[in-house]
This record gives sequence, structure tokens and C-alpha cells, in this order.
Amino acid sequence: MAVKKKAPQKRPEAKEEQKRPGLRPRFSSLSRKEKAILCGAAVLILAGIGVLICFLARPAKVTGTGKNTAIVYFPVDYDEDILRNEVYLSFDRDLYFSASGVTVAYNEANIEEASRECRFFYDFLQTVIRGEYETYPSFFLDPAANEAKFTMQMLYDITVNTLDPTEEEIGGETVTVQNYAVRFAIHRNNGTYRTGVRSDAKTTQVYQLADTDEGYRIWRILDVVMGND
Repeated sequence: MAVKKKAPQKRPEAKEEQKRPGLRPRFSSLSRKEKAILCGAAVLILAGIGVLICFLARPAKVTGTGKNTAIVYFPVDYDEDILRNEVYLSFDRDLYFSASGVTVAYNEANIEEASRECRFFYDFLQTVIRGEYETYPSFFLDPAANEAKFTMQMLYDITVNTLDPTEEEIGGETVTVQNYAVRFAIHRNNGTYRTGVRSDAKTTQVYQLADTDEGYRIWRILDVVMGND
């Protein structure tokens, strides 16, 4: 008996996967070119965000002071109350006054026990710290030549060392002036009081005081080039 051969059955064709409307294709299904384009775009976006953050957080201005150095000044804010700044309040803000080989730390609790010279410097530096620029010129022999406007200043690590007196000619007269090496740092220096000084750098100046009928007055302030941190 002849055996009937079954006709070969056709395999059902695979149905093409239907894409669901509204869904994006998976990353793994993209071509290499498409993946490279997406990765490059993501890198550019992240880089742009980083540049924007750095731009917004940068200090207000930069002034060059040499070929290899730059002074960075922080934003100026005349309404800022630095005596509410917890970081600044944690610094040593006493005035260390040295005379005849003896150094004493002074603050508002014991300043009345200090010498006339020390009290003068304490009042002067407190005027700077509080940003009292209208009172500031009254500490000088020539108030008009020392008018300035500045914000509250975060002075700390303040030292005043007594130096030998010198004879100077002031107003056509020879006068004995008292010399003092004054050293301090300014936290977050914004350049309104001192320019050319990096924030938190300790700088030294020589203050020359003349004793007048109205008390001590600053004749001039000399910058000390060497010895600044």
C-alpha cells in the first residue's frame, strides 16, 4: 500500500513586534551612532551645569598683583552684620598689645585696664571692625585725607608691638612720634578697607602716632613689604 506523504506545513511567519504608541525605544535598542550622540549631549549638559555653578559661586572681583599672583575679593555687602557670623566669631579677636617685653590680650572685658596707646588702637580697630567709616577719619592728624567708605571688616589675630620712637618733621616742626607694628588678618576681605591683601593673610603695617592735645592721632601708616603671610 502506498503511503501518503503529508505535505510539509509552513511555519507561521513571525509577527513583527508592534511598537506601543507613546513609549520611547529602549537605550539598548539604539544604534551605536545614536548612543554616542546621546552620551555626548549628556556630557555637554553636565559640563554646562558645572560652569554655571562656578560662575554663580565666584567671588565678586579679581585684581592682579603680579605676574603669578592674584587677589580675590569677596562680594561687598554693606548690610551684612559680621557679628552674627558664627565662623568669624570663632576666631581669636582679642588685641595682643606688647610693650617692654610684656604681651597682654585685651578685649571689651579688660580694655579699661590698658594703657592710653593700647586703648587708642582698640578703639581704632573696633571702628574698622564695625564698619564705622564716618568715625574713622577722626583717628588721624589729617581727617580729610583719610576719608573712606568700607563695610564691617572681619579682623582677627590682632597684634600691636611697641617699637622705638623716632623724630619726624610734621607741619614744619620736629615731633617725636610713637611707632607700632600692627598685624592682623581679614577674613573674607572684600577690598573696601584694604586692597592688595589676600583674605586670611596676616599683614604688618607700621603706625606712627603723634600725641596731641586731643589725644593720640595717626600721622601715617607705612606698609611693611616683608614678613606678610
